[in-house]
Amino acid sequence: MTAQAQPTEISSLNVELTQMLDASIYDEARVRQIEVRASYLLSKGLADSGSCYMAQFLAAHITHNEAAAVQAISRAVANPVCSATIIQNAVVVLSCIGRYDDAVPLIERMVAEHPDSKRILFSAIIHLQLGGLIARAAELIEPYERLRINDPPGRWPALKDAILSSNKLLSESGFSDAMVGERLASAVDFLRTHGTPVLRMSRFTLDSGEFISQLYIKADPEQCAHLNFDIADMLVDKFEDPGSAVFSIVCRPHADIYYTKSLAEGQ
Repeated sequence: MTAQAQPTEISSLNVELTQMLDASIYDEARVRQIEVRASYLLSKGLADSGSCYMAQFLAAHITHNEAAAVQAISRAVANPVCSATIIQNAVVVLSCIGRYDDAVPLIERMVAEHPDSKRILFSAIIHLQLGGLIARAAELIEPYERLRINDPPGRWPALKDAILSSNKLLSESGFSDAMVGERLASAVDFLRTHGTPVLRMSRFTLDSGEFISQLYIKADPEQCAHLNFDIADMLVDKFEDPGSAVFSIVCRPHADIYYTKSLAEGQ
């Protein structure tokens, strides 16, 4: 009987960080400790560099340090044999902050390298549709379904229908993935230049196929309302057709998505 491999320190630290993200709750002091420890392991050559960079970009994302997260991601994925787990987590972070120019090449890379991975294809579909790349997400539905043929339906039928209905509406309206992506990127850039970078994204689809891209930022509802008017004006000024007949872009308060639990408070 083969002995089960023990997790390395850096892999355990990455698991801890991903659990914090999944739970939407973190202890800032602990995140800083992990960040420092990952840097130490990296500097001493005591752990895989890609995994150390992953710890750095996850920690930076949790604490909303976009520049540090992007820098660590670029280092993590520079290795041509970077693991699927690192790439997938990089895609998650880049998608959350609306950096699809950086996320899409990594999505395509992980699909090309792991075309028979159900987990990878599902992740690609999720993050492509979040970024408004609906046609590309629709292209991956058939290969994904071949891999999940014996799986229970779960929430997949609803997601599939939402993607296909949006894809049909966009196609009929003459909107390509590139056109949607350009407008979404403009909104993300607008928020970043106004000191309110995007911290998370979601997409809500109506029965008609029209969808709403929701950008979560650190702002109160009143600020979001003003920014939504400003985004709408910016899109009208920048594009002959802002796309409002088929999709909308709105920002929402992020305040309660993450919150800290202090060890000093005994929690």
